[in-house]
Amino acid sequence: MLDELGANGELAWSSAIVDAASVRAKRVLLDTDTAGCVYTWINNDGAHDPGRRRILQTCVVDLERVIPQISDPSGRKYYQRLHQLALLISRSPDAR
Repeated sequence: MLDELGANGELAWSSAIVDAASVRAKRVLLDTDTAGCVYTWINNDGAHDPGRRRILQTCVVDLERVIPQISDPSGRKYYQRLHQLALLISRSPDAR
């Protein structure tokens, strides 16, 4: 069965859909993780615990890798702003 799908080009098409869904899911997780850390930072009056600071620093690195792959101009702009926000907050000293 897999040989037949591969011969007809259907397997590559299916893989492309799975890959695209995976990329979108990773972007959504980056957005959610970053937003959660920003939300916590705001609610804690500008303070982060070490775990969230590490998560935010990981998001910065991941966003730097993802942004060049985004072809949609509005999507790219959104994730560039998200990156900038994550970078600023991850470098900020705790206000407490």
